[in-house]
Amino acid sequence: MPSFITERHSFSISLTEEGALLRDRAENLVTMADKIEKEFVSLDDITGGELFLSLAESYQIKYIAEAIRDLKNREKRQKCAKKPKKSW
Repeated sequence: MPSFITERHSFSISLTEEGALLRDRAENLVTMADKIEKEFVSLDDITGGELFLSLAESYQIKYIAEAIRDLKNREKRQKCAKKPKKSW
């Protein structure tokens, strides 16, 4: 390890002030990454809302259209799967 991060002693190694600061920053980054991941996972639970797209006319619009179509089809399949079956 670079010497500005740790200090070597006869039977141990300790962090310098810079090393402790670096560790704290790294812990904060990991905590923030975990929080962001949880927020994105919770986006799967969105049940409605509006989406506005501002797009220039381009051949790439077909990719957006295909993704929207696939999303609608997946939503329809999920709704059908959740409907209780009638038992006569």
